[in-house]
Amino acid sequence: LLNDGSVISWGDNQYGQLGGGTTGGVVTDKPVELTFTESEGADGEYVVALSAGTIHGVVLTADQHVYTWGGNGGGQLGNGTVGGSVATPTILRDKDGAPYPAAMVSAGGGFTAMGLVKTRTMTGPDGEYTDYYGPLYAFGLNTYGQIGNGESTRTEGNQAMSTASPVWVRGNANYIIPENILMPVTGLQHVTVLISKFYIANEDVAPAGTYDYVI
Repeated sequence: LLNDGSVISWGDNQYGQLGGGTTGGVVTDKPVELTFTESEGADGEYVVALSAGTIHGVVLTADQHVYTWGGNGGGQLGNGTVGGSVATPTILRDKDGAPYPAAMVSAGGGFTAMGLVKTRTMTGPDGEYTDYYGPLYAFGLNTYGQIGNGESTRTEGNQAMSTASPVWVRGNANYIIPENILMPVTGLQHVTVLISKFYIANEDVAPAGTYDYVI
C-alpha cells in the first residue's frame, strides 16, 4: 500500500492473490498495480487499509468500500460462493446489492473480518443525536469457529464448514455490536479484538442496552 492510496503486488499468483487479473501459478517478479472501481468505467478508489490472507487479499477504501480477491476455497471473499478464485479486486455487496459501509478490515488464513459503519438515533440531554457504532462481521473458513457465529463444528461430511457471506459476530445468546473496536486482528485460524464496551441488541431476548466489557 503506497502513500498515494494505490496498491502494488508481486510474487506467487496461483490463486489470483496478486489481484492483477491473472491466475494459474504465473509468477510475477515485477510489481503490478491493482485497480479498485465500484463499476465499469468508474474512477479508481483511494485505498486506506490493506490486509493479506494466505491466498486472498482485502482492502478498505476512503469511500468505506471493501474489496476482496484471490482464492475462495473457504468463502473468504464473502461473495456468497465457496471455491474457485477471483483474479481482480471486487467490491463486497450485501444481499440488496449495496456496498458494505466499513471502517476496518483484516484477512485471516482462510477467512476475513470487517468492522462496519452503522448509525442509530439516540436521545441525550440536548435531544436526539446520531450515534455511530461498528458491528463486526466475518466470513470464510470456519473449521475452528473463527467466524464467531456460534457454530464450531469442524467438518460436515468431508467438507470444511464455511460461511460464504458476511455474518454478524455474536456472543453466547445475543448479538454484539462493539462500540469501540480498535481493530480486529486475525491470526491463521482465530480473531482477537480489543473492545472497551459492547452493545447487546437482540430484543427477542432482552431490551437493548450498553454494558461494560472488562479486558
